[in-house]
Amino acid sequence: MSKVEAVAGHQLLSSFQTFLFDADGVLWLGDTPLPGKSVFITTNNSTKTLEDYVKKCRELGFDMVPVDHILSPAKVLAYQLSREKSDLPVYLVGSAGLQVSYFFFQRYS
Repeated sequence: MSKVEAVAGHQLLSSFQTFLFDADGVLWLGDTPLPGKSVFITTNNSTKTLEDYVKKCRELGFDMVPVDHILSPAKVLAYQLSREKSDLPVYLVGSAGLQVSYFFFQRYS
């Protein structure tokens, strides 16, 4: 890395308080969390639960990522479905991650 690239990288890190990273194939390639920054993880993988991602973050040294800083399609869909507040039964076909997220939002929202 050139000095110019290092300066630009430092300016980028100093310019923002929060960074959003895709998890699979992006964040997992890094080996050092950014100190003093808020980390939110976004993923397009709905097969894992949010707790699965918290566990993986901790295994990789990202101990500062709480479950409410992880955004997945399962979480978004479950949240939206839970807001419908319908008395009609729901037949949910999907991954464990979607099911866990849906039932969490049904119970706690």
